[in-house]
Amino acid sequence: MRIIPVLDVMGGVVVRAVGGRREEYRPIQSRLTNSTEPVAVAKAMLEASGATELYVADLDAIAGRAVGTAWAADLARCGALMWLDAGVRTAADLARVPDSPNVVPVCSFETARDIGLFYQIKDYKLCRRVAVSLEWAGGRVLGDLERRTPEDVRWWYLVEEAMHAGCSDVILLDLDAVGTAGGPTTTKYCRGLKQTWPHLRIMTGGGVRDWDDVRRLEDAGADAVLVASALHDGTLTRQP
Repeated sequence: MRIIPVLDVMGGVVVRAVGGRREEYRPIQSRLTNSTEPVAVAKAMLEASGATELYVADLDAIAGRAVGTAWAADLARCGALMWLDAGVRTAADLARVPDSPNVVPVCSFETARDIGLFYQIKDYKLCRRVAVSLEWAGGRVLGDLERRTPEDVRWWYLVEEAMHAGCSDVILLDLDAVGTAGGPTTTKYCRGLKQTWPHLRIMTGGGVRDWDDVRRLEDAGADAVLVASALHDGTLTRQP
């Protein structure tokens, strides 16, 4: 089972995500490092987990704020595969994503302006792998696209459309559960997606505390688990 450390970056520093209330996020306090600088935190998390991948959310870009992102290029040189959510709204926004074989752009339904984005991306960068991400908060998927789809299909339809456009990597995040240590809440969604599309590669997170939670998500069909607080707090340690 793949463990993928998560970095939420805001104002150039790594912050602690709790319950999706981004206005309340503060610089991390971690058992792994005294630093809040993205590269230092990334290296500490990779060492602690034994992981070879990172999931990085540029919270300023997601919120539409123009803030320096030199740290993203520095992270791309760390050697780990980086799944980067940089607030992609249109295919042209991919120009802001470091052009590196180590970086996979994440296109979130929170920021996407049109479902056609995924087809545009396929045409825009034919050789580039792209992941699709859905974030829940307050019981619904974030973003305007989810509200534009019929009630009976909603987020399922969005995943299907993205998959038809060539996206085989999907990220499911329950923002309400993030940083709460309340246990995983996405098992039923992982199970449903995997049963319908066995080839779909699923990454999920939110509330993960320990290896028992990781195994629970693995049993539900997840291919990788996104973790942050459990690593910083020491409740999820590197397996021998």
